[in-house]
Amino acid sequence: MANTNAIIANQGPGSYAAKICRAYTGGGYADWYLPSFMELYLIMPQKSVIGGFVTGQYYWTSSEANNNNAWLVSSNSTQTFGPKNTTFCVRAVRSF
Repeated sequence: MANTNAIIANQGPGSYAAKICRAYTGGGYADWYLPSFMELYLIMPQKSVIGGFVTGQYYWTSSEANNNNAWLVSSNSTQTFGPKNTTFCVRAVRSF
């Protein structure tokens, strides 16, 4: 959640992955955030149990690769990084 808070504080208004996750209120909860690389990487082996993932798509993480890129994890657990101004899928998570 700290990464999501830092991204929003830095980016401000707009429509981007961290902001979308923070605004999500699924299940009546308002504490959703954009997962870090490791959080999302560990979730992917359980994607069939969790549901809602798009096969073959990459998902944003809140982990920066460098100033221009952030880490991505695909639904088949492949990892790479991509330009922050590119469109990829988003999956909000929350602590429990």
